[in-house]
Amino acid sequence: ENANAVADQLRAGGVTPVHMAVAGASASAPSQSGLQALLNDKVSAEDTLVLSRQLYTLQKAGVPLLRSLAGLQASTAKPSLVAMLVDLRSSLDQGRELSAAMTRHPTVFDPFYVSMIRVGEMTGRLTEVFQRMAEHIEFELDVRARIKQALRYPTLVIMAILAAMVVVNLFVLPVFAKMFEGFKTELPFMTRLLLGFSRFSLDWWPLLLALAVAGTMAVRSWLATEE
Repeated sequence: ENANAVADQLRAGGVTPVHMAVAGASASAPSQSGLQALLNDKVSAEDTLVLSRQLYTLQKAGVPLLRSLAGLQASTAKPSLVAMLVDLRSSLDQGRELSAAMTRHPTVFDPFYVSMIRVGEMTGRLTEVFQRMAEHIEFELDVRARIKQALRYPTLVIMAILAAMVVVNLFVLPVFAKMFEGFKTELPFMTRLLLGFSRFSLDWWPLLLALAVAGTMAVRSWLATEE
């Protein structure tokens, strides 16, 4: 896939490359169009878990870190993960530490992960750190799965209630409004309030829909900030 992979294979066979030239492509990560980059999945927490386990196994077996990353890159089919591994190898080739290389990917390796890798590098216990981080990520994923499972039923109930409110406001109450108009009498306040809200929903539903979408996006953006 790139010049580094060629050099690794040649050195493994006892051959020292004197000169290498890449024909018609870059020696870095495989080039992707803008559409492909948008369609490719991001590196998930599950990918980070598998990567940590694989690095732990390879380090425990005594495989050098650069060769470990090269092997993982060759056996990975996910383009976003391949691009990240290429960048990690390039940073290590330039003399950076692994923790410094990981800081270039904050969406994959959070500050806690990077700090633990830095401690492992300083103490010479990087293998154990990979094992502990794999256990930590596995625990986090298990907690997230339990929370999602616990919230699944209340979420479905709330969605059903909202759907019922929309149906009642848009289809049921207008029918009653036409029937009440024939009574020629003053309706109770709560009835008038419900009918007014139904009429407002029918007249301004595009605005209400736009406000709901904008509000959802605003809340998600606010929750994504560090504060």
